Amino acid sequence: AKEDEDVVYTVLPKWKTVFGLSVIVISIILVLSLPVKSSEAKAGVVIGATALLWITEAMPLMITALLPAILFSLGGVIKMKEISSEYFNDISMLMLATFFMAASVEESNLHRRIALKILSLLGRGEALLMLGAMLTTWKLSMFLSNTATCAMMLPIISAIIENLRKLENSNLRGNLVRNGMPTGSEFEMNGQINEDQEDQSDLETNSVKEASPEFEWFCKGLILCIPYGASIGGIATLTGTPPNFVFKGFFDRTYGKRADAPTLDYGTWMSFAYPISFLIVIFGWHVLVLMYARRSYFSIFTTIFKPLCCKNKVLPAHVIKDRKKWAYINNTIQLEYKKLGPFRFPEVVLLTEMGVLVLFWLLRSPSGFPGWADTHLEMMGGGATHYLTDAWIVLLISLTLFLIPNENPFRGRVICRPPPGTKLVRSKRLLSHEVVMKKTPWDVLFILGGGYAIAYGCKVRMEFVLSYGYW
Repeated sequence: AKEDEDVVYTVLPKWKTVFGLSVIVISIILVLSLPVKSSEAKAGVVIGATALLWITEAMPLMITALLPAILFSLGGVIKMKEISSEYFNDISMLMLATFFMAASVEESNLHRRIALKILSLLGRGEALLMLGAMLTTWKLSMFLSNTATCAMMLPIISAIIENLRKLENSNLRGNLVRNGMPTGSEFEMNGQINEDQEDQSDLETNSVKEASPEFEWFCKGLILCIPYGASIGGIATLTGTPPNFVFKGFFDRTYGKRADAPTLDYGTWMSFAYPISFLIVIFGWHVLVLMYARRSYFSIFTTIFKPLCCKNKVLPAHVIKDRKKWAYINNTIQLEYKKLGPFRFPEVVLLTEMGVLVLFWLLRSPSGFPGWADTHLEMMGGGATHYLTDAWIVLLISLTLFLIPNENPFRGRVICRPPPGTKLVRSKRLLSHEVVMKKTPWDVLFILGGGYAIAYGCKVRMEFVLSYGYW
């Protein structure tokens, strides 16, 4: 009886089971009963069935993505051999290799170091803290998935909010020693203000008050900076978010075989998308600050720089109090950054490889001069399309992650034959099979393949499906 109490049972909703089976059975009947030449109607059945199962989630999304391959081939619309190649193509390879790079960055904690460093530089006021959170998320989401970026940033922002709530719920006093707050010497160590010994008259109260509605409103805006920054940053690079891969696949299939077709690679994408994304994130920051931290919006410059007119004058009490509060928050962020220690060997290698990767992406086929892909095409005898794409270079670099050790192999003494009885510990690599299987979103690849399969079926057999004449 005790063992039965510890077991957790998950009951699948009955309506999902019945609905999923019904959609599949009806779809099979329809594609078999429709005339052989009515490929447009059969393709419509496939799209409708797949969309219904995706919307209702009667089956896992990645399993539903396999339904077009089953129904298209069963109805005689496309052969199974042709439709299967759509599930793993050049775009899928590019996405998979990008997932490998993102998994190695998460495993090495490099993204956390970057986030804390940017926040420590900008976390000096409500408006600047929102800017730091938004820019950090925006930058990381260019190379990591939006979900992974938000999952990493939210605990950091939550910890900052908790420290801010401590300061709101309890008045500052003396050297800010109360409630575990750092002392004035710690502020001097971090280059912060040192006015806590001369202005204590306004900080002597012990009364405890609850956080104001204005503070809670600011916390909501600070949290919103994370998802907005991730969504905006995803459009800046070709590998930022899966919809970009979908568009590139559609673009290559539609215009790739034309001799005069423009190229869509990492460099051309960033040339138009990066400036747009930057303008959007700055505009979004202004909107969020005006909505959730309007008071600090007009005091940004006084928060960073001490006005020249007040250089030799005593600052108002509320200004000193506000500066001390943000000095404490900035000190907290710097302490978290110091816990990471100095740059480790995996972080240095990953930063180097990511820099090389972006450089190779930008120089693959630039418009002003021949790139390395153009040179390789000439070596191979020329042609209409390149042999090497963006997927090739990221796949090559991601494979090196499985070979480079996690520890610096040049540090310490290198021996070929260890003494007898020495306990050997196998060195880990920057990326392992276990990490890849755990952190790679395989379902995204299947869903992307299902979308390509539907698009290919519509292109081959249903050219006028988007027109309303048939329906």
